[in-house]
Amino acid sequence: MPYFIIFNTLLLLLTILTFIIYLYLTWNYNYWKERNIPFVKPSLIFGNIKDQILMRKSFSDVFHEIYTNFNDCKYVGFYLWRKPALVIRDPELIKMVWSKQFSNFYNNAWYLSEKVDPYFSKSPFFENDEKWKELRHQLTPTLSPGRIKSLFPVFLQGIDELHNFIKKNAINDKNEIDLRDLCSKYTTEVSTQAFFGVKAHAFDNENSDFLNVGKLIFRNSVRSSFESICMMCDKLFAHYFRVKIVNEKAFDFFKKLAVEIMEYRKTNNNCQYNDYFEHLLGLRETYKEYEDVNNIARQLITVFFDSADTTASGITIAMFQIIRHPEVYKKLRNEIDTILLKYNGQLTVEAIQDMNYLDMCISEAFRLNVPLYFSLRDCTVPTEFPMPKEAQTDGSLLVEPGITIIVPMHEIHRDLKYFNDPDVYDPERFSDERKSTIQKGTYFPFGDGPRMCLGKNFAIAAVKHFIIALVQNYDIKFKPNSNYTLTPNVGIMLNVVLFKQKFMLNFAKRGEFYVE
Repeated sequence: MPYFIIFNTLLLLLTILTFIIYLYLTWNYNYWKERNIPFVKPSLIFGNIKDQILMRKSFSDVFHEIYTNFNDCKYVGFYLWRKPALVIRDPELIKMVWSKQFSNFYNNAWYLSEKVDPYFSKSPFFENDEKWKELRHQLTPTLSPGRIKSLFPVFLQGIDELHNFIKKNAINDKNEIDLRDLCSKYTTEVSTQAFFGVKAHAFDNENSDFLNVGKLIFRNSVRSSFESICMMCDKLFAHYFRVKIVNEKAFDFFKKLAVEIMEYRKTNNNCQYNDYFEHLLGLRETYKEYEDVNNIARQLITVFFDSADTTASGITIAMFQIIRHPEVYKKLRNEIDTILLKYNGQLTVEAIQDMNYLDMCISEAFRLNVPLYFSLRDCTVPTEFPMPKEAQTDGSLLVEPGITIIVPMHEIHRDLKYFNDPDVYDPERFSDERKSTIQKGTYFPFGDGPRMCLGKNFAIAAVKHFIIALVQNYDIKFKPNSNYTLTPNVGIMLNVVLFKQKFMLNFAKRGEFYVE
């Protein structure tokens, strides 16, 4: 056969293949236009996430642009690669999706292949439908307010180790300490003791097994950002690129840990345990799948991910704002001193509950920088949304199954319609006199409805203990000539907030920086 025929045949096949790929990637790009819905014009192939894929912008930047360009729209059409989505900003619609018609938006819109990642794909975050409901029912008792209150001694022990680390490394040696790293050590130590009954040695060993396995899971890289985008945009891509969060090495660590704890508790059966791990063992009586140590290991990974990393981000956010505002620092210290005097110098659960200004400081920090950028939900049942006025037509939009609903929490928390001076850190917003004026459906640092963050109670308790310990005992400033901002990183790991820079701290004994 002449070479030119072979060449032309190959060229034709390549052209056809290219055209098929083009159609696959752009097939839905008229979806919102056909429905007369305001939308962000998609770019060829990438939809509306080209800048995220190329790591030019964060999702926070993109949602901010939508807020600016579609100022009064209740919702805006968006394309997650080739997948149609709606960015909603109307409080009533948010309540509808998260609570009132939750059964129509049951599932998180993240995909992780069970074949590729059989470990984390079975976590409550990725499980859907009845599997999620059953798993949530199984695990909720371990994170109830009463159970978290019983962890008070664990938090105090973690604080003792935190003090020892600061005195050794920051007070005596005058070293600068990275705030995020300090928070990670604390949450890792507290999490392992609270949920597994074992010490992580996070403060006294830089090569702690738990810190190292955390780095395997909580990685921030171009690869992890691309994987996160695949998980929310396209099941085919997530499967083809073999996207996973937990690799075999990390899973083997937690499986080995589970076996060791089980053997230890079987041998030392004279001790009474009332922790997360013991609860998992108790589930074997009702749920046969927990007789398989692999399933126990999977849930250990889940609770470690939620309690160690996400909580560390929350503490970083809260402490950053308190350190940045000396007047807040001093007022909070005064409240802590006053309340502790009332309780004879003892930090108790009741004392912490009386610290109203502490609550205000944390709530306002989480308004300015929510620990999770955004929420993704998939529509599972056809649902009608009222047409936006920009459509200039009556009736409603039929949201079809498979459409992803995006709630940009970070941007809603900074919306001038709901918060005066939204970029100003003002804890007084959450005073008894003013917090009642906050419109419902505009503040949700942990989400809302049945799928609200399961670890909320643990996270808040950990944040409070950490802040009390530092503000009461030390004067803290950012290193000289620093100009830190809580600017979101362009990369993402799921929807957990990541920051562009480290925040280096100088510690001093109380009274050295701030005159009392």
